[in-house]
Amino acid sequence: MRRHRADAKGSRSPHVSSVTAGNAPAILDIAVSLATNVGIFTSTIYFVDVTSGIESSQYPITLSVTSASPPVAPPPVPTPTPPVPPATPPPGGMTLGQLIAQQAQTDFTNQMSSYNAPGTLNGYLACAWAVNQIPQQVGLAQLGTNPLNVASVEAALQAGRGTLVSQANTLPGDIDIQNQDDHIGICMNSGCTLVYSNSSSGHAFIWPSAPWFPPSYPNLPPRFYRVLY
Repeated sequence: MRRHRADAKGSRSPHVSSVTAGNAPAILDIAVSLATNVGIFTSTIYFVDVTSGIESSQYPITLSVTSASPPVAPPPVPTPTPPVPPATPPPGGMTLGQLIAQQAQTDFTNQMSSYNAPGTLNGYLACAWAVNQIPQQVGLAQLGTNPLNVASVEAALQAGRGTLVSQANTLPGDIDIQNQDDHIGICMNSGCTLVYSNSSSGHAFIWPSAPWFPPSYPNLPPRFYRVLY
């Protein structure tokens, strides 16, 4: 009785499409372990006498390998979150809030239109968009991952872009947010009794109001934030 073994190189198990062996028995059970490349590989099969353990004959064989096991990709390396850059001092000795209030006054005087602001229904839902324009106009980054959403702007302020202040401590340039996140504007004086914001009906940054935005919204205590950077 004879047994056989197949000699080959590598450690992966490919798919073998055909095996030919000159003068070998008609049916061979061959265990194959080859390199990762696909192609034609030539090896030798040895028939060994079971009793004596002596290799009695050998036959060349050709293996046609159609595909190999794909290499296992290493796990992705997480990208570290870059640190938040420190706030740059405003030029000219002005505070950041004064710069924001000054720009808000300019945009209010010029009646900054929100009609063509994308995603705002032609300025009807543009209060967060309008407020976001003003810090960006003085060189700051966008507030919030969604600059059209009041809650997203407030989340950015709560996450470090701003600090919560009481109405008694508000200054020009602070952010005024309606109690239920329905509207947002810019404080224009100390104590924030005057706020500029977008007018839904006017499709522009032209609405002066009290901090709770009457008469369009209920008289609920708003929240105030000072922009830090």
